[in-house]
Amino acid sequence: MKISVVIPVYNGERFLPEAIESVLGQSHRDFEVLLVDDGSTDGSRGIMQRYAQSDARVRFITQENRGRCEAANRGLEEARFDWVVRLDADDVFLPRKIERQLQYLAEYPEARVIGTLGYFINEEGRRLGFIGTAGPFDETGFRKHFENGVPIRFIHSSVMMHRKTVLDADGYRTEFRQVEDMDLWNRLAERGHLLLTVPEPLVLYRIHGKSVSIEKKKEQELYDAWALERMRRRRQGKEEPSLADFMDEQERRPWHEKADSRRRYTGEALYQKAALYYAEGDFIGMSFMLAAAAVVHPAHVLKRIYERKIYPLLRGF
Repeated sequence: MKISVVIPVYNGERFLPEAIESVLGQSHRDFEVLLVDDGSTDGSRGIMQRYAQSDARVRFITQENRGRCEAANRGLEEARFDWVVRLDADDVFLPRKIERQLQYLAEYPEARVIGTLGYFINEEGRRLGFIGTAGPFDETGFRKHFENGVPIRFIHSSVMMHRKTVLDADGYRTEFRQVEDMDLWNRLAERGHLLLTVPEPLVLYRIHGKSVSIEKKKEQELYDAWALERMRRRRQGKEEPSLADFMDEQERRPWHEKADSRRRYTGEALYQKAALYYAEGDFIGMSFMLAAAAVVHPAHVLKRIYERKIYPLLRGF
C-alpha cells in the first residue's frame, strides 16, 4: 500500500534531518514524503530542498507562515495517497512503525485513525520514559472510551489517518491551537469512525525547552479544556461555547472549583518541569520539582510514574 508521510516544518533545522531519515529508513518502502515548510527563517528550507533533490519520493512544499494547523492541512490536501502518516519535525519513527500500522489496519480494516505507543527522548535522543498507554487498543476499548465520555488522544507523531475521512470532517480546526489533533480525533469518533492504538512503542517523542507542550503549556491547557467542553456539549446536543464564553464560564465558577483547577494545573506544570530537568540531566532540579508536584497534585505524579516507568516494565517494553 502506498502511504503519504506529512512533515510540517517551522524552524526545525536542528532535528529535521533525523526525522526525515527515520522515514526514509522505514521497513515499508512504498511512500511519498511531503515536507511542508511553513515560512521557516532558519536553515530548514535548505535541508528540505536537498532531500527533495536527492530522493524522488520526497516533495517540498512551501507557504508563508500561517501556523502548524494550516501546514498540516496543506499536507493533507497535497497528499497523493489514501493513507497519511503524520510526523513532527523533532520526532522520530522507529524502523517498523509504518509496517506495523499497516498490519494493524489489516486486522481492523474499519479503523480510520491508528496511533501507536512511544518513548520520550531528550535532545540527544536518550530514551526517558513511556508515553501513550491509554489506548483504545481494540473495538471494545474504543466503545468504552466513547460511551464513558473519555477523550481519545494519540501521540500526534504516531498517527496514520485515512485522508478522505479527515478531509470530510474539515481536517484540523485552526482555532484549537496546540490541541487541534485531540479536537479532530474526537469529532471523527462522533461520526462513528473507529480509532485505535497499536499497543507497541513505535515512535520517539522528543521533549526539550522549545517543545510546544513545554513552551506553551498554559495556552495548551486552556485550549484543551475548551475543546473537551465543546466535545461534551456536542454529545449532549447542546450549542458549543465560543472561547470567550467558555473563559467567562470558567471565571464564574465557585472559588473552590477555581482553586482546585489552579492546584491541578500547578501540579501538572511542576511535573512537566521535572520531566524537562530529567531530560537535561539535571537530577537535583528534577528531584525538587517532582517533590513539589507530588505535594501539590499527588494523583497526577503517581499516574505519570505508573505510565512512564511501571507499565512498560509490566508489558516487557
